[in-house]
Amino acid sequence: MTEAAAEFIPASTKTNVSARPHHTLWGDAWIRLRRNKLAVVGGIIIIIIALAAVLAPWITEYDFAFQDYSAIL
Repeated sequence: MTEAAAEFIPASTKTNVSARPHHTLWGDAWIRLRRNKLAVVGGIIIIIIALAAVLAPWITEYDFAFQDYSAIL
């Protein structure tokens, strides 16, 4: 590197433009999560399983407390 290139650059020639807009920690995490397709699919599957667990008493026609032990081999 030449001495001219290694010299200090004056502040007047620097730009104050950032490459990306500023985001909060949660905003940046949300953007990164949405870009990851596999994470979005996994999140949807977890939400479906959680909804099935919460709505199970209304989905099934059988009571969870009733078991027919005479039907067991």
